[in-house]
Amino acid sequence: MLKPFSLFFAFLLFLSSAFALEVELGVRDFRTYERMFFDYTLSENGSGYVTYRASIFCPNGSNNLLEEETVFLNGSYSGVYYGVLVDEYFGPQMCVASLWVPGENVSVEKEFKVIAPPVFQCEVFACSDPTCREVGSFVVGDVAYLGFSCDVDEVGTEAVLSGPGDVSEISLPASVSLEKEGLYVVNATFYKDGYIPAKRSWYFSVGKEHARLTDLRICVPDKACRGVRILLIVLRIVPG
Repeated sequence: MLKPFSLFFAFLLFLSSAFALEVELGVRDFRTYERMFFDYTLSENGSGYVTYRASIFCPNGSNNLLEEETVFLNGSYSGVYYGVLVDEYFGPQMCVASLWVPGENVSVEKEFKVIAPPVFQCEVFACSDPTCREVGSFVVGDVAYLGFSCDVDEVGTEAVLSGPGDVSEISLPASVSLEKEGLYVVNATFYKDGYIPAKRSWYFSVGKEHARLTDLRICVPDKACRGVRILLIVLRIVPG
C-alpha cells in the first residue's frame, strides 16, 4: 500500500508532466538565394506568458541575431523565425535552428543543410619585382608586377586595370609599365568549375618620386648626437 507522501509525490509528478511545455521545430534545407527560416510551436496544458529565444547558427556564414519574444500561451502558439538570405558566397554547410525557453529550462535544436556551390579565396597584389619580395610604392617609370594567389588550383581569370584616364583588360600574372601618376586599381574575377566565382581588387598609387627616410638625431651642445633616434618619412613634391 502506498503511503500518503508517496501518493502526493506521484500526484506532483503527474501535474508537472501534464502542464510541461513542449516545443516543436519544423526545418528544411535551403539553397542559394533562399531566405532561411523555421516554424515552431509552443504547447502547454495551461495558459500564461512565455518568453522564448530563437536563432539560426551557421559556422561559416552570416549568423542571425538572437530574437527574443514574449507571448501569451493559451494551449499553443505557433510562429516563424526568419534568418538571413543565403547569398552566393555562403557555401555548403550544416546549420542549427534553435529555440530556448529560459523560464521553463526547455531548449530544442534541429540541424538542416545549406545546399550551395563551394567558395574559394583569392588575393590580388602589385609588386615592385618579379619575385614579389616587396609589395611597395611606385613612381612614374616603374614596372608593376601584378599577380594573384588562390587556395585552389587551376583557376581561370579575368582582370581589368584602371588608371588615370585609362582602362585596359589584362591577363594575370602581368607586368605593367607605369607611365602616369595617380591611383590604379586591379579588378579581378576568378573562375573554377563547380565553384562560385571569386572577386578581388587591389589599389596602388604611383607618385613622381619615391619616399625617402631621413634620420634626425637629438644632439647636445658638444655636437655629440645621443638619445632618441627619430625616423621621418619625407616626400618631396615636385611641381608639375
